[in-house]
Amino acid sequence: MYALLNGALADKARMDAALYLLARSGIPFVLDVYNSDALTNTRQTPHPIITPFDVYHGRSVSVAQLEDYKKRYGRLFAGVRVFEVFSLNYTITTCRQTGKTWDKNWRMNESSDAFYQKKFVEDYTQFAHANGMFLLFGDWLWSAEYHSKFLNEVLRQPQNEEDLKDISKRYPGTVVVMYDNNEPNGASLRRLPIWDKIVSPFVESGAKGFGLSDQSWLYDGAIKGPGYELKCPVNDLIQWGKSAFDRHGIVVQLEPFWYWFKFPKPSYHRLSIPYTQDPAWAERGGPSDNLRSFATAFGVTLPGQ
Repeated sequence: MYALLNGALADKARMDAALYLLARSGIPFVLDVYNSDALTNTRQTPHPIITPFDVYHGRSVSVAQLEDYKKRYGRLFAGVRVFEVFSLNYTITTCRQTGKTWDKNWRMNESSDAFYQKKFVEDYTQFAHANGMFLLFGDWLWSAEYHSKFLNEVLRQPQNEEDLKDISKRYPGTVVVMYDNNEPNGASLRRLPIWDKIVSPFVESGAKGFGLSDQSWLYDGAIKGPGYELKCPVNDLIQWGKSAFDRHGIVVQLEPFWYWFKFPKPSYHRLSIPYTQDPAWAERGGPSDNLRSFATAFGVTLPGQ
């Protein structure tokens, strides 16, 4: 098992403290290096929570910074993650063409060039390969399931996927390609029988394997109202997880953390008191009932069980 951390946290002292605790416990970790959160969760405030290396393209951490972490933590720094850059590239390009504003922070941090760039993925893959690590590449947008002139000719999505195959071939045994089951409007629900066929072909091009990002955003748009991700039935996510292992996937990644652990949903606004001082969260950090059910289904014993 691996812990996944956001590499762009502004308070590096807290980040270092978390990494120190993981290392002391012998828990390997993965850092997010290129993703949508680094663009959309950046706030221009006196005390920003997220400070990416390259906010305009969603790059959380530079390769030089990763090399420093690798020197400090060695084998426990096991991998890096590139997450939903295809789908965010689609969203940003669509907004540019229609004039719609999807997220005010994207507009505030807009770049004149493409959000997704092959060079960025290759730089991180080269780092991972050189250090005997893996790179997780996850997305819900794949040309095998989406066909349109816009996707093919404007976004060049089929070529983007050829880029990923080329990178996987040049750095063999490094990239793990994941299907993310959080497609908008609950579209992933109908992909359960075939999702592996979308990502498994990358293994033929040199990828280390394929996997699943099993998210409680499974019902995105299909369940209405705030906090809908907390209403996702855990048995559905168990079914997805079992399908990954039954089909020889090598990774099942879970999120968001506040569905699986006893933590409040993150807020980027100032709270009256820190949640660590709120009696309602006195048992913070423990596994939620969702995680206990998931672990039981896979024969994993959690502390306290």
